[in-house]
Amino acid sequence: MRVQATIRRDKNHASVLIWSLGNENPLTDICKQLGEYVKHELDSIRPVCYPQVGSYFRKFN
Repeated sequence: MRVQATIRRDKNHASVLIWSLGNENPLTDICKQLGEYVKHELDSIRPVCYPQVGSYFRKFN
């Protein structure tokens, strides 16, 4: 799974403070499940962010 490889590669990097999922995609059940998987199985320390289309992140662009 791509998320496993990314987190294993980057989790010890000093600049990684939060995991961002979705990046301009609609929030789907798969995105939510992936976020839960990251939080409970891969890295329980960092928060998970879902910057989705129509979210408040959009106004910063």
